[in-house]
Amino acid sequence: MIVGSGMLVAGTEDYKLKFVDLKSNKVVKTVTGHADAISCLTMLNANLMISGGHDGSVRTWDLRNF
Repeated sequence: MIVGSGMLVAGTEDYKLKFVDLKSNKVVKTVTGHADAISCLTMLNANLMISGGHDGSVRTWDLRNF
């Protein structure tokens, strides 16, 4: 999912959210918050993202904190 200007967020099977700068194609931040693979991501608004994992959990992320 693309968020902000030029940033991609990917949920991975190693339980992490990875923030990738699309200009450099480099991971600039990695966040752990699930106990199993992340299967879905969505934006609630410009600042809040929600992720769902195979562990049955749903997490809300305030992107202003990143």
